[in-house]
Amino acid sequence: LSIYDLKKKSIRALSDGARFKDPSVSPNGKQVVFTVNSKASNSIAVADLISKGSKWKLGPARIVFHAKPYGSAANAKFSPDGQHVVFSWHADDTKGTALVRVNVETLASETILSDEKTNRFPAFGPSGDLYFVSDRTGVDNLYRVRRGVKSGPAEQITNVTTGVWFPAVA
Repeated sequence: LSIYDLKKKSIRALSDGARFKDPSVSPNGKQVVFTVNSKASNSIAVADLISKGSKWKLGPARIVFHAKPYGSAANAKFSPDGQHVVFSWHADDTKGTALVRVNVETLASETILSDEKTNRFPAFGPSGDLYFVSDRTGVDNLYRVRRGVKSGPAEQITNVTTGVWFPAVA
C-alpha cells in the first residue's frame, strides 16, 4: 500500500513486501481496511494509519475476516460509523459472491446478501445506505440496500447495457 502526498506530489510506501490491496480509509481517517493475499486465499485486515509529522506509517495488520483456502474476500469499505466493514466474499465451494459485514472489534460477521449472483464493490452513501454492483440481470448494475434493512430484496438503481463498476456515492 502507498500514500500520495498532494502537496509534495509524491508517493510513499506504507507497506513493504506485504501483499496488500484494495485499501479504504475509515471515516475518522485513523484506520485503513484492505485485502491481504496469503497462501491461496484473500482475507480482510485492518491497520491503524499513524501520522508522524508529515509522514505516515501503517500499524500492524489485524485480520478481521480470515478466508478459507481458495476463498476470496475483496473491496472492503468501512461503514459510516467505522464499526463495521462490508466486503465481497466468494467461497471456493459456493456459486456467486456474497456481501458480508464484520464488526472490526468483536470480529462477528454476518452475510448481508447471498443469492448466487456476483455481488461486489460495496460503497456507503451519505445516509448510510449500502450500494453495490451485481450481475443479477445479466449485466453489472448498481443496487441499494437501505440503511437498517437486515434482509429482503435489494433495490435496482441503474439499468445499463454495458455495466458499471466501483461506485462512489456522494
